[in-house]
Amino acid sequence: MEKERRLEARAKEWESQGKNPDFLLRGKVLTGAEAYLEEYSDLGLLDGIAQEFIEVSQKYCIRLEKAEKERQERELKATRKANRTLFASVVAVSAFAIFAVVEWIDAERQKTIAIRQNKIIRLRENVAQATNMLSSKPLEGLIRAIQVTGESQSLLGQVIPQVQFSLYEAISVPINRNRLGSIERNWHRDWVYSVAFSPDGKTIVSGGWDGTIRLWGISGKAIAVPLIGYQDSVNSVAFSREGHTTIHSVAFSPDSKTIVSGSWDGTIRLWDSSGNPIAPPLRGHQDEVRSVAFSSDGKTIVSGSDDGTIRLWDTSGKAIAPPMRGHQEWVLSVAFSPDGKTIVSGSGDGTIRLWDTSGNSIAPPMRGHQGRILSVAFSPDGKTIVSGSEDHTIRLWDSSGNSITPPMIGHQDSIFSVAFSPDGKTIVSSSWDGTIRLWDTSGKAIAPPMRGHQEWVSSVAFSPDGKTVVSGSEDRTIRLWDTSGNPIAPPMKGHQGWVLSVAFSPDGKTIVSGSWDGTIRLWDTSGNPIAPPLIEHWNGVSSVAFSPDGKTIVSGSWDKTIRLWDTWLGSLEVGCNRLIDHLFLVDPETTLAGNSEMIEVAKGAGETCQKLAWKPAQKAHFLINQGRTVADKGDFKGAMAKFQQARELSPGIEVPSEAEGRLWAALALVKKGENLAIEGKAKEAITNYQQAQKFDSKLKISADSWKTLCWYGSLHGYAAKVMPTFRTLNCHMD
Repeated sequence: MEKERRLEARAKEWESQGKNPDFLLRGKVLTGAEAYLEEYSDLGLLDGIAQEFIEVSQKYCIRLEKAEKERQERELKATRKANRTLFASVVAVSAFAIFAVVEWIDAERQKTIAIRQNKIIRLRENVAQATNMLSSKPLEGLIRAIQVTGESQSLLGQVIPQVQFSLYEAISVPINRNRLGSIERNWHRDWVYSVAFSPDGKTIVSGGWDGTIRLWGISGKAIAVPLIGYQDSVNSVAFSREGHTTIHSVAFSPDSKTIVSGSWDGTIRLWDSSGNPIAPPLRGHQDEVRSVAFSSDGKTIVSGSDDGTIRLWDTSGKAIAPPMRGHQEWVLSVAFSPDGKTIVSGSGDGTIRLWDTSGNSIAPPMRGHQGRILSVAFSPDGKTIVSGSEDHTIRLWDSSGNSITPPMIGHQDSIFSVAFSPDGKTIVSSSWDGTIRLWDTSGKAIAPPMRGHQEWVSSVAFSPDGKTVVSGSEDRTIRLWDTSGNPIAPPMKGHQGWVLSVAFSPDGKTIVSGSWDGTIRLWDTSGNPIAPPLIEHWNGVSSVAFSPDGKTIVSGSWDKTIRLWDTWLGSLEVGCNRLIDHLFLVDPETTLAGNSEMIEVAKGAGETCQKLAWKPAQKAHFLINQGRTVADKGDFKGAMAKFQQARELSPGIEVPSEAEGRLWAALALVKKGENLAIEGKAKEAITNYQQAQKFDSKLKISADSWKTLCWYGSLHGYAAKVMPTFRTLNCHMD
């Protein structure tokens, strides 16, 4: 009986609208009604107007199909006629010349395509190498994945899906980020027996056979002098030790540093971009929090709740205005105006309200909708508000609360989502009727309904350039459309449940989707998956969003968690940061000596990190690491040049002093002298010792170094030269 009642309700609505064709059945809904009529018409379960409604819908659909066929035939005839006319004109001018130009253009186009394809083939080969390395040499695999990411961006101006996929795989494989103390050379001198993390995850403690305990930061740097006092091995170390429900809504602050989430438990929570809570839960609402949003300056948060109120909070978690009361039912949607001075709210009571940031109502309630308001949004200039309702209509209002156009009628079911294009000239709406529609700001439809989804459309969004619309549906697919209403890629298939939320990245090149199946998926604008499904949630993903810098995705789920994910840019930064202190990247010529191919790959990876991933402070950190290794080779001037570059990039960074640079270079020359002495090159060894003391006049040649020179010098017949040197060098005999 439910199907009969729905058909009769639609039929009565059609009759009440003067039998307007816009309210007739179409597509899947019409097919279902026809099947019902064929099977059950003899039972007389439908009233007369419902049967007429279905029959008129059938006839109207046939007329539309016939008209479309006739239009196509007319266009075909016109095209043929135009082609004949053009052909005659071309022959009259010069058939040969035109043919030659066309051939040249086609040849150039084919040449460009061939070059691009060759580049893609080369990239895919490098991707295959990176992937193959991950199981046996994950560190080298990560380095190659980073290098090929930079290569793709350089060759094609984009990172192709296969390369992005490789990068995601590479950072998901555990590797040693670096050898703790590798840059400072202050690691344990014997076996390490025990390690432990501090409770906040920021510090590591290690105990070794060498009798010391050492503290490290998570970047691998020592953060204190070794704890010395044990006369034997240290076998065990340890630190002393001293939630949300289902998530409805999540949002990033404009600077990408803070995330806000609203939950069924009535609380709002704030998190930093590493996923750490940064304030106590924001309490005040007496029921579920349906919607949250940041102001444009990132200083204020607005929340809407099933308790019928809207509340304002600062980013320390304090309420900054009395609750905004007025709605008689749930507050389902809230949004700030672009200037951050006005808040709009939509409610289950069928009204829209405007408020200032002191919590005062600034206009009478906007009335007109006959059902719950499911979605509201401001235009980019803040002068217009759009609302979508269960009454199947979209309405436009000015910022004083006045209706400025007739209702936009066309959808056959509830409006789930509405949004303005970035230029404010177009509105997109999605509905339970399975269609997406485009409207201008005078309320007119500007394209045929976008049909293709087989079930209701839960989420729509414009690309940042306003030229593309993405939609997610209960039919488990995501679709892309141009602003003329045409599909521009095959349906994106992969989710095993309803698609609940979709969003574009800030650069418009990537789409994220969240689904009932608990996964998040990434797609390019050709509809191709560009990463494995992000699988951590164990229940539906109700909300997804990109950070403004495009490096991070936040997801909110019915499993009561919020999770952060890296995009390819974020993944690149993660991979590069893992290697920022690693000698493979810092000094590939030394650590990868003998493997010329891998040295070039590591150099390319380092360049990629500096161009695409690192901010100035990270680049400066890397240059300081490189300066240390240069100094460790005895090149004082080269080291100081690196340190100076680091200082210019990040003026506030702590850079090693000239005295430290001289000491490191001097110690390196002493070590080099020892090796030369062992090889029997006493003259060269002495020269290195002398150069070392020029760098640092206070440097004392240790007894061990002196004994090495003396022993091997004598062994190779240079005793007469070695002994006078002892008197001139500042040697330390103990």
